[in-house]
Amino acid sequence: MNKIKRAALCIIVISVVFGIKLSNKETDVSAKQTLFVMGDSKSSFYPRKKYPRQGWVQQFIPMLKSKGKVKPYHLEECKDYENVVRYDFHKYSIENWSKGGISCKTFYETGRFAGMLKRIRKNDYVIIALQHNDKKPDVGEKVADYKHYLIYFIQHIQRKGGKVIFMTTPPKNYADRKTFKIYVPEYRNAMLQVAKDLKCNYIDLSKLSTDYFNFRGKNYVNTLYMKLNPGQYPAWEQGINDDTHFQRDGARVLARIIAVDLQANRQIPMLNKQFRQNTNALYATFQKAATYKNKKQYTDKSWNNMIKKRNNAWTILYTPGATNKQCHKAEQSLRRSLKGLRRKHG
Repeated sequence: MNKIKRAALCIIVISVVFGIKLSNKETDVSAKQTLFVMGDSKSSFYPRKKYPRQGWVQQFIPMLKSKGKVKPYHLEECKDYENVVRYDFHKYSIENWSKGGISCKTFYETGRFAGMLKRIRKNDYVIIALQHNDKKPDVGEKVADYKHYLIYFIQHIQRKGGKVIFMTTPPKNYADRKTFKIYVPEYRNAMLQVAKDLKCNYIDLSKLSTDYFNFRGKNYVNTLYMKLNPGQYPAWEQGINDDTHFQRDGARVLARIIAVDLQANRQIPMLNKQFRQNTNALYATFQKAATYKNKKQYTDKSWNNMIKKRNNAWTILYTPGATNKQCHKAEQSLRRSLKGLRRKHG
């Protein structure tokens, strides 16, 4: 046996005896395509001691197909950056670099972006969901500077071969307001303008969530935010009336809205067939129904029936626990109501 064969045999024996797994593209974690999330408290990871406060990424994970339960773990190589967690699926991974209270400015100045950038490889994706804190005088910046940070992030991510998806921020839930409005609209508009100018995909969570919250009403939306009574949860013994952050059910609704949009618009191809529930048919029919605006053209009975079915479809579309049967039934009912619209004579 020559020296090369002897050496190869030794490597195999050592690997078997000590359980060392030889690296390849499918088993090596570092070789997996990765989705990075750079956001603030709405997407950040929260430990169980903070329950029921959660970020949408935590509830987005269970909406994806997996062979078993996918658990977050902290990266040893990222220990210098607070709260970074990774989720490993069979063919891809999700790394959450979000941190509460952070803005574009502080994401850059604290070195967090540089740390994340080192890990980005060709064909990775990055969701940039930084907006909520960018108006704050202590951590934020003017709109023009905000746009410059976004452009800087895009350019450096693209140089590494990565692709960017922008995400606007959900509204606040002010106790003294009955309706919801887009939060920091000037920053939302700036993000959408940068996306348009640089031809980046985006998820307009500001509009999607604001419209949906207004549709569902204050009583329902109060159950999504961190509005807790004293003694309701151990971590919040004194209670809390928080108009910004979401509890588990709120995180689930945001995750559902995001999942529906990603399926319909296919901004992240590696996730196209990875969702447990396909909502595309229901979404497409709901979007078609939303184009019908002129109530006066149709009979009251047929119009009111369509609106009823459309509202039901909207509710089911963004209900995290909705079953496939419920989605199909809502889609078929709405489709029939559209066909049943009758124009007024004369």
